[in-house]
Amino acid sequence: MTTAMGPFCAAKRAFPWHGACYSGEQSSFPGGRHMTSIIANAYVLPYANNRTYSDIQAQPQPQKAGQPSHGFSDSAISVTLSEAGRAALARGGQSADDDETDKLRRELTELLDGLGRTSPLTDGKLAVDLSGFERAEVFAIAQNTGNKFTADEQKAAKSELQQRFDAALSGAHSLLEVTGSYRDLYEASLEYLDAASAEEKKSAEWQQHYAAVSQALGQLNSNPGQPPQGIKSDPVVAYLGRVAKGEQVKDRTFADVSDDARAGLDNIYAKAGDLKDLSKFGSRALSAIVLNRTDTFTSTEIAAARSEMKSRFGQSVQSAFQSAGGTGDPTAFSKKLIAQYGSMSVEEREAAGLDDQYYNTIVRNYETSLNISRAFGLGGGATSLLSFL
Repeated sequence: MTTAMGPFCAAKRAFPWHGACYSGEQSSFPGGRHMTSIIANAYVLPYANNRTYSDIQAQPQPQKAGQPSHGFSDSAISVTLSEAGRAALARGGQSADDDETDKLRRELTELLDGLGRTSPLTDGKLAVDLSGFERAEVFAIAQNTGNKFTADEQKAAKSELQQRFDAALSGAHSLLEVTGSYRDLYEASLEYLDAASAEEKKSAEWQQHYAAVSQALGQLNSNPGQPPQGIKSDPVVAYLGRVAKGEQVKDRTFADVSDDARAGLDNIYAKAGDLKDLSKFGSRALSAIVLNRTDTFTSTEIAAARSEMKSRFGQSVQSAFQSAGGTGDPTAFSKKLIAQYGSMSVEEREAAGLDDQYYNTIVRNYETSLNISRAFGLGGGATSLLSFL
């Protein structure tokens, strides 16, 4: 007796979509009568990497009187499917990944149509705000998943990924100017790499970069003030080279960002009728609405954008505080705030109400925390601390 099972659908892929599926298919032997039944009310078993396998139960049935044996016994095979498996059957066998790639294709088309464009590039440069797409989605476009994306769209997505990496390191780069330690740069790079999707982590580029950053951090254990040497495919060295030459992916002009934000809001009104959710807007787009330098946004839109920015900034500060608490480094929180400030554009800082006084304050807090920790580290305990004070 054989059973035919359809492809296993990985649960945790480049996108936040889930589903493990089996397709039941009738199997037969000469003269035998076998059937496969699908049980919808099923449970699933946990599997590694958040994947699930459907529970499959074979339930042999007694042979009926007068039925030829042909050397085989009849049986009924009960195949229990997960919810995602049942959804796959409803789709007629089309995988969830195909569905989501089609959805991504539609969303990108809608974005371009809303801006009156056929390409996300102008003169070969990224000219559309892709910050509303998840990193895994941008990676899928860059890799031309499902052969659904044009060469211009793939190039734009690769440029967007490069811009996101540079932005992730820009804060740590500003911190380097304060602390003189390269370790923060490499830790920021490692954090960015760790946040990649499962599909991105399968790529040769990701694996080369991860190995290089890990090797560099090993070198920095002994001398954090000395840049790592002799490491192939080091993404931080490449980033610093782009910074030195002024070759980072350039931010689009603030006027262009404002135009995109206006078009994005109009698209929301066309679909939903009112302003409900600004979560898909990037930080610069929100800043453009808040600052309203083009005088094209209403007071309601400005208030909504300001509220979204305040919420995001508060969450990032809280996250920085919580993550710093487990490091054992008294300067960690101040360093995270300095890096956060350094990663923001001038407009984003202005819209968030962060000025030079704020920056000078967090730098002084870092220096104070560092001096106190050094005082304790001298081994003099309270005496050293009192001497410092």
